[in-house]
Amino acid sequence: MKKHEFHQETEAVRGGTSLHKKNGPLATPIYQTSTFEVTDSQEQVRATGTDRFYTRYGNPTHTVAENAIAELEGTDAALLFSSGMAAITTSILALVKAGDHIVAQRDIYGGVTKFLSQWLPKLGVETTFVDTNDMEQHARAIRPNTKIIHIESPTNPIVKVVDLAKIAALAKERGLITTIDSTFATPINCRPAEWGIDLILHSGT
Repeated sequence: MKKHEFHQETEAVRGGTSLHKKNGPLATPIYQTSTFEVTDSQEQVRATGTDRFYTRYGNPTHTVAENAIAELEGTDAALLFSSGMAAITTSILALVKAGDHIVAQRDIYGGVTKFLSQWLPKLGVETTFVDTNDMEQHARAIRPNTKIIHIESPTNPIVKVVDLAKIAALAKERGLITTIDSTFATPINCRPAEWGIDLILHSGT
């Protein structure tokens, strides 16, 4: 995706769209459809896998929103989910399997704590919870089967701020993936990718 060099205020309002396009609507249309019309089988083949095939897999409105979020975060891409919890659970489930281990902060959103402590063990994935700003505790908790360090900053609801650079450095040294719930910060206040965090997750709260 081609990056624009606009201020964040402009990206927040017009991100994901082409500001230079003159032959379309002023505002991005909301495509309220599940399927899209095709004229023949060849067009169907071309549409398959694009955002004009089936809304469950993508939609032009979704694409614009995803591009806007990616521009705000300074990342290559973004993906919409139905909720923040859907984004977090899907991302983590895609990265772990039975027998794997996760290191996570104690001070994180309650729904995520429940997912890590009650649901993942049923799938054979264990989580060790550590103090938010104790880097030594993070390091000691890492095992040979650890795959992810999951953090939240600022935390909900205590609003503790995490040293993202230190977390990213520790993870890279140990070959781990970092995920962050950055809902409270928003990309206006913090862009975790610039500090080396791998996956940035948000709720639209």
